[in-house]
Amino acid sequence: MPYIKIKASELKDYVSYMHYTSLAETFKYSLTKKYADHSFETIYDPLAKKYIMFVDKKTAITIRHDNDEKEVIRRVDKLFDGKKRRRCIICMKNTKYTLGCAKCAVDTCYDCYLKLVEQGEGVFKCPQCRIDVSCRLEGETAEQGIARAREKIKLNKSKLICKRK
Repeated sequence: MPYIKIKASELKDYVSYMHYTSLAETFKYSLTKKYADHSFETIYDPLAKKYIMFVDKKTAITIRHDNDEKEVIRRVDKLFDGKKRRRCIICMKNTKYTLGCAKCAVDTCYDCYLKLVEQGEGVFKCPQCRIDVSCRLEGETAEQGIARAREKIKLNKSKLICKRK
């Protein structure tokens, strides 16, 4: 029987990926039990090295490797709480469209989010839990990460505007 040589770093990445996969599936199972009338799908984004959970095939939530079940459930509960407007934690304005932190689900309006990404040179630092979430892909400059974040928000705004018509 031939042996396959695996580098320690590759093995560590594989074990980490498998743990992350089981974590995402556990969250999906728990949410499916709690919200039986909603659908939950998880996909792995290999470029960003993260799981994305789609709720009812329209809302996306990032599942971080360090999220626990309570955090994910709190974020989904927030989706279904029925509030039409959210308050930005930074500028305190009520707004219809916000971005939630991937860890603590605190709401940030698009403008404040972009300011934080620019201040962090392509890295978003949550004002509440202080976690760093990079908007840059591997090898990107800060300017490229900021430009991509701006483009993503611009696309989200146009999709939301189209939905209202």
